[in-house]
Amino acid sequence: MVVFQRLMTGFENKRCLFLFLCSTWLCLVWPVPSEVMGFHRNLPLYLSVLAALSCAPDWSSWLSFSPANRLPVISFALLSGVVVIVGLVFSGKGLGFLQVFHVKWLRPVFMAGVAWVLFSEVDKRRIRISRSWLFFAVVLVLWCVPALHLGRFLWTAWHTGHFPWQENWYSYSRMELSVHVNLVISLLMAELVVRAIRKQRCMPVNSMWLLGMLLVAVSSLFSLATRNASIGFLSMTMSITLMVLLVKFRTTAWWKILVYALAGMSLVSVLGWLSWISDPRWQSLRETAPLAWDIEHHSTWKDRDRYPAPVMSNGQPVDISAYERIAWIKVGLLLVAKEPWGHGIDGLNFHHLVEKYYGPSATTSQSHSGIINFLLAHGVVGTLLLVIFLGSLVRLGWLGFYRRDSLPGFFLSMLVLGFFFRGMWDDIWRDSMLEEFAFLTMFLFCWCQASMSDATDGAVISSEKV
Repeated sequence: MVVFQRLMTGFENKRCLFLFLCSTWLCLVWPVPSEVMGFHRNLPLYLSVLAALSCAPDWSSWLSFSPANRLPVISFALLSGVVVIVGLVFSGKGLGFLQVFHVKWLRPVFMAGVAWVLFSEVDKRRIRISRSWLFFAVVLVLWCVPALHLGRFLWTAWHTGHFPWQENWYSYSRMELSVHVNLVISLLMAELVVRAIRKQRCMPVNSMWLLGMLLVAVSSLFSLATRNASIGFLSMTMSITLMVLLVKFRTTAWWKILVYALAGMSLVSVLGWLSWISDPRWQSLRETAPLAWDIEHHSTWKDRDRYPAPVMSNGQPVDISAYERIAWIKVGLLLVAKEPWGHGIDGLNFHHLVEKYYGPSATTSQSHSGIINFLLAHGVVGTLLLVIFLGSLVRLGWLGFYRRDSLPGFFLSMLVLGFFFRGMWDDIWRDSMLEEFAFLTMFLFCWCQASMSDATDGAVISSEKV
């Protein structure tokens, strides 16, 4: 209630209030299927875009960025150009590709624009609240989804007498919901780490509240029991541990650095153990992996009904989910070598190319690897531009945090690294997942740039001890 009152008293005109309400509404329903909500998710999305345009954004503000900070914008513009050219030339759809381009690529761009306008309104004081309050409001609304999921998980366990592991009520799939939860966890963990190592904060709430929110989000994630979500969470934990060690290396005694390292390793070990016991499929992975990589002698990856699954040493068939994912990664890499230019945005690229080079296929709609699907869609050139774009964001965030005490830079680096590593294994470079990532990345990018150029406006509570 305090957060709501603080925000509502800070709006100077109705257009800014409308923009804020539409944006937070979208953050609340982003991963939720339209059938559950009773309205289409695009309603708050396009209302947010219209609200942003009604605020008359100042496009010239991009020119004030330093040349180094323009690299993300330039690389993304080049990437978008490659996406259009590859789609028009190689997709076989001609001008019809522009409809796919609008749905699959422009919508995330629109959401990045909404985040930029929302942040700009704070800077122009038309939204008379601090950046930290606005940021926390966005994180809080995003957190409501894993909170609702965990609440229903516990309610179901109470009434049925067993835990409904892997159940999903508020997303199209467990994978999409886990991506949403991972984004929330990365922001909460980044905030708590900043408080621990710098005694500063970006969110204007007590640490105990943040710990409670983090506990809810992590519990919600593990209730989904998705292995790739666990991998993403563990990699994010290791990335944060490494960044803490880098920050503390020059100013902290060696034994304290050792304590930080041991604490990080212990946390990773505990989380890995929890994932191991909650998902028994991990235990067969050691034998499944080499069998899956041998696509020349095993064809189950192409049609599980026609070809029998390989058998492990204990006489049991391999875990089909892990087998297919690993086999499809190898097949995808071979297809990229054969088709390096890409075929434009199409969810069936992998399927069509498998049939082209390996014959009829019944179970390969897509490779389930985000980076493989991106390579098949936009080619090697497009993927290199994606890596440059994401790398420039990480560099901007890290240098801003490490050299110029820009706390949002740490958030930006953690968000991008976590999403990229998860995108190596899961097909997350699409739809609502990419829209969320674009919105949060643009908000943090603008905040990082602004905090480095103007550290005295009180947006980051850098002088307050926590």
